[in-house]
Amino acid sequence: MPFQKFFARFRLHHSRYPNTRKGGPFRLLPPSRDEAIRLAIKRSEDAANKHKWKAAVDIIDEEINNGRNSNKLLLQKAFLLSQDHKFKQSHAILKKLSKDKEDKNSSEAALKALKTSQLIQSQILDSRRILASELHSIAARYNRKLINLAEPDKLDWETDIVQVTIEESSKARNEYIPKLSIELLDQAINAGLQSPKFLHEKALTLCAIGCFEDAEKIWKQIANLKNKEKLSNSAKERLQTLDAKKENYLSNRTKLFNKRIQSHAKDYHWKIQHLPNPQSENSNVKTKQLAIEEAKAAFESGEFNLCLHILDASLDCFLNNRQALLLKGETLARLNRIEEAFCAWKELIKTKDDKYHRKALAHITSQIAKEAMSKSEDDTCKSALTFFIEEHLKLDLNPKYSNEIDNILTEIIGNEHLLTESSLKEHQLKLAFNENLITYLEEKLHRDTQNNLNGSSE
Repeated sequence: MPFQKFFARFRLHHSRYPNTRKGGPFRLLPPSRDEAIRLAIKRSEDAANKHKWKAAVDIIDEEINNGRNSNKLLLQKAFLLSQDHKFKQSHAILKKLSKDKEDKNSSEAALKALKTSQLIQSQILDSRRILASELHSIAARYNRKLINLAEPDKLDWETDIVQVTIEESSKARNEYIPKLSIELLDQAINAGLQSPKFLHEKALTLCAIGCFEDAEKIWKQIANLKNKEKLSNSAKERLQTLDAKKENYLSNRTKLFNKRIQSHAKDYHWKIQHLPNPQSENSNVKTKQLAIEEAKAAFESGEFNLCLHILDASLDCFLNNRQALLLKGETLARLNRIEEAFCAWKELIKTKDDKYHRKALAHITSQIAKEAMSKSEDDTCKSALTFFIEEHLKLDLNPKYSNEIDNILTEIIGNEHLLTESSLKEHQLKLAFNENLITYLEEKLHRDTQNNLNGSSE
């Protein structure tokens, strides 16, 4: 505290020179007007450094109310309000100060601050409109519309984007679309919006899909927050009831899963073909397989987003669902979300060697081959083959011949040297692939060895 430190220094200084007055202790005179203003600004800056914007503004207001009104205080208040994104109030102060003809320095400073603050406001609004566009795009992938969030071109400064995002997230969760709920929150967080309310809302949704450990971590983090007493107490209450929530989820898991599917089907105007009524008492094993059949039906009908939502719900509900994971990768590939498809397939190839492992591996090779073929149109066939090899190595996979790169290998061999008999031709192409692979690996080994030797010599 500035005043306390000041008084402490003063007392320490005078302890060396005891007061000889017999009439009583030495009395410190109040600071001058300029000194009081300087100290008030310093205290407000200390509060602002802790992002306590209201407290910082209150310090300035207190000084003004004490009769020490000055342009310095008003400039500081405008700055603080701008930092707290209260631009309307800030700009009103700055506009008034910029017209003060008796204080040229403050007038010029206010005018510059006003222009900068208006630019900041404009940039923030642009960023929020971009975020609004992204949130609407996410909802569109679920064939839904966001009710509370205005369209980007209609979004104004008065919109509380944090609160509106939370309302949309909560609505999605309550209508059994938890993945949409989480995606909306994650997008807002990734866009730079910071609010512990987002984390609290995400924990609620994680519980809705059975991710209780992740929810517990978030609530423990919120429970330790300072200056967020209401939210902290709410998190503590949630932690106390977490075990009961988990038991309730496990006993109603299949019904909740069916409600999720019904909600997705409604959004896509899809008639359920395989799954039972949500009130049915089917066993998890049967529902698990019926969900795959429902997803396949959506896939075959070209409803790839619906298929993906069914599979996500199935993966949340049923453990070790390798068939769903394989189909999810295929669906993502059809939606041209290749990186996400690879993530699904890589999960399968990391574990046991079964038919899903082998199919996932074939899908990965096929996708890499397509990309290599595309590169061969713009680059040399040698470069395209190198790409095919390197992409496999990046995934810790052993590159193997695939007939999907036959055109690349044919160009490398030369069409005039290619054998005509089909079995001999295939053998020739495999040999060409193996020779190029060996050459690549030998060159790589040489480069790695030289790099290690050069590194150790340094």
